[in-house]
Amino acid sequence: MGFRAVTDEEWEQSLYVEGDSSGQFLSSDEWIDPRKGDMYALIDALQGKNI
Repeated sequence: MGFRAVTDEEWEQSLYVEGDSSGQFLSSDEWIDPRKGDMYALIDALQGKNI
C-alpha cells in the first residue's frame, strides 16, 4: 500500500502525456508518481493535498 517498485520503462512513460517518450512532458501538477501506492493517496487526503 506504500511504495511500489516500477520498472524504468514504467517510470519513463509516466513522465509523458501519452506515455510516449517522443511526446510532451506532463507538468508537475498533472504528473502522478507511479511509485506511490494507496497509502500515499490517503496521507495526501488527510493533509489536504490534491491527489
